[in-house]
Amino acid sequence: MKRVVLTHFHEDHCGAAAEIAGWSDAEVIAGEHDSSYIRGDDAGPLPTLTDAERTLRPDFDTTPHGPVCRVDLAA
Repeated sequence: MKRVVLTHFHEDHCGAAAEIAGWSDAEVIAGEHDSSYIRGDDAGPLPTLTDAERTLRPDFDTTPHGPVCRVDLAA
């Protein structure tokens, strides 16, 4: 059996997992805590930015989200 395992929520991880889940029969597994963010049911937490990152993205005040991804098993 093929699996995609998401250990935590990041918008780029969701996008990549959604892409793979769209063209494969892989089971998507995510942690229970993050599965609602990955499915798009809830907004994910804001990332903690360093001072240098904040100078690049001073407007970063909403949670980013890539494509939502199905979660076949939340563990």
